[in-house]
Amino acid sequence: GADPRRVAVGGDSAGANLAAAVALRESPSAQLLIYPPTDEKTERPSRHLFDKGFFLSVSDREAFRTHYFAGVVDRPSLIEAEIVSPRAPAVVAVAGFDILRDEAEAYARKLLDSGTPTRVLRFPGLGHGFVHMTTVCTTARRAVVSIAEEWGEVLTHPSS
Repeated sequence: GADPRRVAVGGDSAGANLAAAVALRESPSAQLLIYPPTDEKTERPSRHLFDKGFFLSVSDREAFRTHYFAGVVDRPSLIEAEIVSPRAPAVVAVAGFDILRDEAEAYARKLLDSGTPTRVLRFPGLGHGFVHMTTVCTTARRAVVSIAEEWGEVLTHPSS
């Protein structure tokens, strides 16, 4: 008996990838994508800038991809998906020190280009996984509060 037009999707990292994939196939009311991996193939600058000494490395990502796409021969990338009409309004949150930064922002641009209402939040002083550090890092806590405020706006006023 739930109203499918009032179901939103969201996640961080691999969960954001899943949420974005659902939003491309279905029609949720909104999508929250926190540092989503969206491009398996393009070499982007952030991938090299933040590969060593930060939370998520390129080799970590490859190991996760191996398990995530187990048995899949042609690994799809969200960035390659055709978006022919506006999708669910989106909040895309990006960590400044993250190998996924540039591809997440490229995906947000793709959503915007399709006419999808999209709010992009970049947190320059944080790395991948910051939503899990709110009890030990005040900057991460403030970022999550900002994300929650934007998310609340999208849920309340989806077309703005």
